[in-house]
Amino acid sequence: MKKIIIFNILMLILGFFIIDYAVFAVLKHKYNASHVFYFKNMFKKIATSEKRDKDYLNNELDEWRHPLNSKVNEKSIIFTGCSFMYGDGLKEEDTLPYLISKKINNPVYNLAMCSEAINTTLAMLRNGLFFEKSNNSYPAVFIYLYCEFHLKRIVMPNEMFESNEFLYKIKNNTLIRKKPPFIVSRFPLLSFARENIFEFNLHHNRFYKEYLKKLLKLHFIEVKNLIDKKYPNVKFIILVFSDSDIFEQIANDLEKEGFIIIRIKEDFGYDLDKEQYNLPDGHPNANAWLGVAPMLIEKLKIISDDIILKK
Repeated sequence: MKKIIIFNILMLILGFFIIDYAVFAVLKHKYNASHVFYFKNMFKKIATSEKRDKDYLNNELDEWRHPLNSKVNEKSIIFTGCSFMYGDGLKEEDTLPYLISKKINNPVYNLAMCSEAINTTLAMLRNGLFFEKSNNSYPAVFIYLYCEFHLKRIVMPNEMFESNEFLYKIKNNTLIRKKPPFIVSRFPLLSFARENIFEFNLHHNRFYKEYLKKLLKLHFIEVKNLIDKKYPNVKFIILVFSDSDIFEQIANDLEKEGFIIIRIKEDFGYDLDKEQYNLPDGHPNANAWLGVAPMLIEKLKIISDDIILKK
């Protein structure tokens, strides 16, 4: 009897790994990953130490964009967000921060990171790396590009292969760093299940939806508080890439907290979800930002007296 139980357990474990690898085989093209990644992911280190966090942010993300107009002695503009703001697939001169820097006489920093969201910006601020990357430049304006898919990124990593996870939970109305799960992100089957559970709850569980709204709002508020603590009176702009139902449900609350919200589609008349503004992989192309840049500059001139136009 004991041998039968052991045999069944071994068959269950074997079955799990067969299905797990089958899921990976289906998904590996999405991540452009070889079979080696399957085993590397299984044994990856996921730590929450300050040194590990800084090493990950400094060395394991995509290369940082160059500071622009950095020798100008004026207040700066800091951009952040995900690969859309970073300009994944674009030459640097086609990115939104670069186009802005060509028209203004302020330092411009593009601190966006591929595959990340507002939770990683929060992690950078908490460990001081954000200020290091912007050369401790006093910003006139801080701009975060918000995309609807960022909502999922504050509860799970964008890709299962990421070796660090900046995830937070709510405790006493504040954000506390969550200990990354030891198992889930190591196995494609569990990661795939987690994504589908998220999508189901997002559309069918009103309590979970309320939790996400609160979680997102607290992320923005803490990021703003940390920036205000070091640099008072900075204008914090949330640049909304496209329509986002849950974001709009907290937009009024954010405006009461001092955020300035600019909606690219509504305020500038550009629907960046249209194919004409997209690269083949769905990222914004150069045409998307060519139209947005001059309109954003006009907004910045109204929002802050510290924005200096080039002559």
